Amino acid sequence: MAEEQAQVAAAAGATAFGSSEFEALLSKEFRPKSDQAKSAVQNAVKTLAQQALANTALISDDALRSIESIVAEIDKKLTEQVNLILHHADFQQLESAWRGLHYLVNNTET
Repeated sequence: MAEEQAQVAAAAGATAFGSSEFEALLSKEFRPKSDQAKSAVQNAVKTLAQQALANTALISDDALRSIESIVAEIDKKLTEQVNLILHHADFQQLESAWRGLHYLVNNTET
């Protein structure tokens, strides 16, 4: 049911905001230098929107609450991804090396 509502919401958004207008807005904001870059930007934004709407149910008829719900879902997913990165052993090893170098540079007398 949630997936069906997400598809209906996406279709309504596409109807309200034409695809050519959307493409023009993406080109204006990201300024891709080639057709391949333009296609990559469009695919990335499309994927982001699909992922954001995948588990989002329409909370109410109030657009503000729906938008806040979508933003909260994106924030939750980003937080989970950043936590996975920060707690990964390779990242912690790299961070440790940089902190050691920082300490060495700051405590070196010239």
